[in-house]
Amino acid sequence: MSSQGRNELKSSSSSTAESDEKPRSVRVERADDVAKVKPKIFNEHINVSGINERKLMRKLDWWLVPWLSFLYLLSFLDRTSIGNAKVSGAFGGLLAAAISNMGGIGGKPAWAWIFILEGLITVLAGIASFWIIQDFPDTAKFLTEEERTFVIRRLQEDDQFSAAGEKLKLRYIWQSLLDWKTWIASEYWNTLISLV
Repeated sequence: MSSQGRNELKSSSSSTAESDEKPRSVRVERADDVAKVKPKIFNEHINVSGINERKLMRKLDWWLVPWLSFLYLLSFLDRTSIGNAKVSGAFGGLLAAAISNMGGIGGKPAWAWIFILEGLITVLAGIASFWIIQDFPDTAKFLTEEERTFVIRRLQEDDQFSAAGEKLKLRYIWQSLLDWKTWIASEYWNTLISLV
């Protein structure tokens, strides 16, 4: 083999060695990043072995589901109001039928009262939600310390990032507002709703 061939072989083998080196160092950096993301066990000093999981789930359901169901129902009130206001004289729904008797009060027609009262209910429910809905298990007032710890540890086991105590940062809001997918989805829903 000529000296030029040997030099090419050396350079190709050294470049292969260098390319092999880079992925290993990248893998090490990624492994370090994964280790940094893994949260430590929440409240290690608290024993949660006495927690009855079924009873805790029932408690969570009783505190969260009724209010969330009420909010879900309220999300349809405005849509129902629009449908009811379009049909003159024939208001559907129990609430709309009762409100239709308010025609002329305050100089407003009955259809206007449907929007006013159902809108007021929605606004008041939104304000009450600030105190009723809990942000995260670690701030839930209806849970004991052991129950909070159990729920957060379960979230950690499920690899839920927010279980590490994630805080809202303005940076996240800006990232979502600058993301093109946010704007595409927004336009999609605006178009879809305007067609209905």
